[in-house]
Amino acid sequence: MKQIMLACCLIFSLHSFGQQQMSVLSGVNFSNLNGDSYRNWDDRIGLSESIQFSFFVSEYFYFKTGLSYNQMGYVNSLKLNDENGLLLGERKTNENYDFLGISALGGLRTNGKICMGLFAGVIQSLLVNAKSKVGVDDFKMLNFLPEGITKDINAPASRIETGLQVGIDIGVKLNKRFVIFYEVSFYQGLRSFKIEPELIFTFDEVNVRHYSVFMGLGARFDLGVSSSKSSK
Repeated sequence: MKQIMLACCLIFSLHSFGQQQMSVLSGVNFSNLNGDSYRNWDDRIGLSESIQFSFFVSEYFYFKTGLSYNQMGYVNSLKLNDENGLLLGERKTNENYDFLGISALGGLRTNGKICMGLFAGVIQSLLVNAKSKVGVDDFKMLNFLPEGITKDINAPASRIETGLQVGIDIGVKLNKRFVIFYEVSFYQGLRSFKIEPELIFTFDEVNVRHYSVFMGLGARFDLGVSSSKSSK
């Protein structure tokens, strides 16, 4: 939580810099877990929404920070075999972990008609929703687990997650103050994600971390030069 408060202070301290921009961004996360217990789980496809503020310290170099909502997790297939090894059925379980994050990033960006940028930094996230959803099995034969239910995951051991993000963006300047852009980024969690789902899996004492690939579209608005800069 201290890191989140420091990032909030960063937003206000950066106000003294020069050119300022605000961006809104929406897209999809392809997320999963990696680590000691990774067993070829499927990606969860979730939404990602954010609002960002950029502060240029030179013509090309900038800092940016913002708030984001990210749907993360994974999809696991539970298979049941009979005593002879024959497959009786398969049921998918969606483990959904949703985070509210605040970022502290730095990057380089060109300022021509076609704008290209590269950025990297840290995201501090708070787990705001954790649910485990059991789907309907393909063969209708797994009767020991209820179908189509969603349960809260009651015992999250780690509500705070810290991770690194790197990404690129390319945009088109429609006029002097408005840009539309496309962004691709990669996120890797730094600390072990320990959580105990009610239904099947327990990650207690297991080293696993979130990672995700984001792709989305955004709009960037030029807010002008800060008052402290313009008065000099």
